[in-house]
Amino acid sequence: MTSKSNWTTIRKILGVIATLLVPLLLVLVIVLAYKEEGFWAWDWSPAQLTPVVGIITFFGVLLISNLFSGESNMRNGEVRHAIAASILSVFYYVLAVLIFTAPDSQLDNETVKDVLDNFITMVAVVISFYFGTRSTEEIIKNWRKKSSDTTTTTITQPPADTTTTTITEPPDETSEAHRGAG
Repeated sequence: MTSKSNWTTIRKILGVIATLLVPLLLVLVIVLAYKEEGFWAWDWSPAQLTPVVGIITFFGVLLISNLFSGESNMRNGEVRHAIAASILSVFYYVLAVLIFTAPDSQLDNETVKDVLDNFITMVAVVISFYFGTRSTEEIIKNWRKKSSDTTTTTITQPPADTTTTTITEPPDETSEAHRGAG
């Protein structure tokens, strides 16, 4: 085995380990930190825990997708995957908090509805850009390939002469134009 194939094997093994550990870390942080009448030591509110969910998801997905991509640079869409995954995980976390917790007396239902509506719009924009960017890249790539295929063709012979010569004769005296004038 070459060192490159050893490295790809190691990257795949690390990717599988990271795929198992990142969600476990996320669940562990949520369970230990969530505030439920002093049940755990950290005693974080959902507002404090929401960015933590996004950050752990972002860097976890960035690590996992980079390990599985097989390249050390970030040019295969890893950042796009990480942004989309972190936005979605934060969205589902906020949705779960809003659904399964008792309504807070400081927030009225209208405020919660406005926040959720705006967050749904933001998630829709991120997801549409996620899929739209990939589609646009493919369209441009195919267009460039098609245009490069047409520009590389060479003409070995000039085209045949297709011009025609038209000779018009002057009208004779018996034509309609001369009869009406005379």
